[in-house]
Amino acid sequence: MFLCTRNPKSFVFHFVQISGRTVRHFVPISKILKPVLVECVTPFSCYWSLSLIVRGEEELLPVFKGLYPPVKMLVPIWKALCVAIVNEERNPTLDDSLPSGEVDYSSIQQLRMLVSKIFISNSRFDSFRRWLRAKPSYPKNKIKKYEGDRNNGHAVQLLKSRGQHLLTNSRILDAIVSKSSISPEDTVLEIGPGTGNLTLKLLEVAKKVVAIEIDKRMVDVLGERVAQAGLQDRLNLICGDALKTDFPEFNLVVANIPYGISSPLLAKLVFGLSTNPFRSATLLLQKEFAKRLLANHGDSEFNRLAVNMKLLADIEFVMDVSKRDFVPCPKVDSSVVKIYPKIKIPDVDLNEWWALTRTCFGKKNKTLGAIFKQKKKLMELMKASRGEGLKRESNRMYDEGDLDLSSSASTSLFREKIIGLLESNGFLDKRPSKLCNDEFLRLLCLLNRAGIYFHDYGKQNGSCDPANLASDDDPL
Repeated sequence: MFLCTRNPKSFVFHFVQISGRTVRHFVPISKILKPVLVECVTPFSCYWSLSLIVRGEEELLPVFKGLYPPVKMLVPIWKALCVAIVNEERNPTLDDSLPSGEVDYSSIQQLRMLVSKIFISNSRFDSFRRWLRAKPSYPKNKIKKYEGDRNNGHAVQLLKSRGQHLLTNSRILDAIVSKSSISPEDTVLEIGPGTGNLTLKLLEVAKKVVAIEIDKRMVDVLGERVAQAGLQDRLNLICGDALKTDFPEFNLVVANIPYGISSPLLAKLVFGLSTNPFRSATLLLQKEFAKRLLANHGDSEFNRLAVNMKLLADIEFVMDVSKRDFVPCPKVDSSVVKIYPKIKIPDVDLNEWWALTRTCFGKKNKTLGAIFKQKKKLMELMKASRGEGLKRESNRMYDEGDLDLSSSASTSLFREKIIGLLESNGFLDKRPSKLCNDEFLRLLCLLNRAGIYFHDYGKQNGSCDPANLASDDDPL
């Protein structure tokens, strides 16, 4: 890593990536890092400033000396680095702050040789390198406090309960904006903007950005940043819950969605197309969630979420994003996907569709014949079918007295009716995990034509709520 850098500042960055993590691991943040980092960290970034290398040496060098032996190897590099920076960049303002020592390397090239000698040639480096790559073991509350301090004076503590992980990698942010295909006339909806890393880039290319943020602290920080950039006229900033807020008019959706609300938010966007139509949605999601969303029939990950979403939209994979690109670092990686609403939407009762997929994906690897033979499920379906049939025929609410659900003969006849229908149309031995959307639509049409309905059955079990479109578990 060190040997491939040519620029002094780049070299400083790579060195600090190792030395910084080393110090954080062994020393309580409240005692050492907080007074140094709060003063030296650049706004809204995770990079240490050049001044920390020199001015922080006096404070951090004693820490290095008392640490685990491999960490002591950093001391001569730390001293030589300060000398090399001054000689390379010829910055006289740093001369008085140079540490004294026997090491005198006059160039970055010689400093690389020192790094090679200490790290690469030393037999203890292998285990030390593995340790550096391992997950930090310091307390979670200190991680959150440290990441909150990175906001450089705004004192915004990031809350895990709200999924607050800020994307800080500028390259990834630029790629997301580029893949979103934003035109100068577009109005972009962003959900969960946080401190505005993505928002500022969207404001540069879009006519207007509608940002919905539930955290008042983040709203204040974002408003201040946008005002400093002079782009406040393009921003409509709403403080509220995106799941409960009525969306204003927009053309595109570009957002780093909090992981905890991914499913209900997708349901609100896709199944609310009649109210809020849009051209596309570019979303940053948890990687495992994105895999389920992109799964096709026959895949092991194929699930109810994919079936329900693909009824109304086409979904495209864009790119993966490492968890190291976020502050604080989450436990999982992420992926960017792009959703395109379908121009031609199938003519189907959505309540019936949701209830059917709920029924089938409760046991997605069983055959349809086995699924529809379950006695309790048959009783619920028979009640829903008879009630829905009465309502459709006479346009009246049915009474419990109209139904004879206690008769075993009625249950047997109803089961034979469903099994016969499945067998005659080739569905009896098929499994939900192997069926495509067209086959599910055909199955639903056949059952409805035969007077078999799912609507009331689904309503009793919450299947008709779009927010539950990802749930595969069957309460029965």
